[in-house]
Amino acid sequence: MSAAVRRRVRWRRASDDDRDWLVENLAADGDVHGTLRHLGPLGMLEGTGIRDFRIMRQDTAWAACIANEQHLCVPCGDPGLLAVAGAPNRRWRLAVSDRAAMSACLGDDLERPGVIVHDQVLMALADDSAVSSVPDLDVRLAEAADLDALAQLAVVLHVDDGFGPHPGRAGVAGYRDRMAAMVAAERLFVVGPVGAPIAKAQLSVASNRWGTQLAGIVVRATERGRGVAQALVSEVVRRSLEERPDRPITLHVRRANARAIAMYERVGFREIDDWLLAVRP
Repeated sequence: MSAAVRRRVRWRRASDDDRDWLVENLAADGDVHGTLRHLGPLGMLEGTGIRDFRIMRQDTAWAACIANEQHLCVPCGDPGLLAVAGAPNRRWRLAVSDRAAMSACLGDDLERPGVIVHDQVLMALADDSAVSSVPDLDVRLAEAADLDALAQLAVVLHVDDGFGPHPGRAGVAGYRDRMAAMVAAERLFVVGPVGAPIAKAQLSVASNRWGTQLAGIVVRATERGRGVAQALVSEVVRRSLEERPDRPITLHVRRANARAIAMYERVGFREIDDWLLAVRP
């Protein structure tokens, strides 16, 4: 890319006039993974609107990035443009996307002291034949009475996934607030009695147009090894297929978590892309 192009290419805040253009690129049929890779941004665009997106255009090349007040960074699009512009939110705290986009957009930031970087696998449901044979463990929608236990489960996942040490009282409160939003949206499923769930799984995307993305899947340590996670994920997949037939279902998981990957494969998920997740204190 020439010096002249470098001077011209800058992030700008997306507007309503950019919506159709952005959707066209995020869901491009020409992309080998298309909607599957960009299900998170498409779901956010549908749910909270265009305000959290920054975009760039240069001839036929394009790039977009979620940059919201929670300091989330989700780069998408042409690595050349992303490498020139860098992250639109320089104080990002959590970044996730395919490896090429992440490496181009964040560059040296991924090597800075204190930044935690995880290799991840983006998986998509390729075969739903196995979900009908998994026993139902009375999976239910989470309720307000579950929130304290849900916050603790979120902390378990925080530590297990290497996001850092126990986040303390403020971190627990933050997780409780996020779980409350998911409960209110009826996008959080649990196993276990009201007030004391032993496992949870949430829908970070639940779009009739684009599909479903699973996230935040965790089982209490004392309950692991009994097939709880597989039963929970299978039931959430079943319900998602009932509500959104023929729509894709995806999730991403740490590549080092071989046990979880094997379980998702038993449910019918298959790897489709190489991803990175980065956390900065």
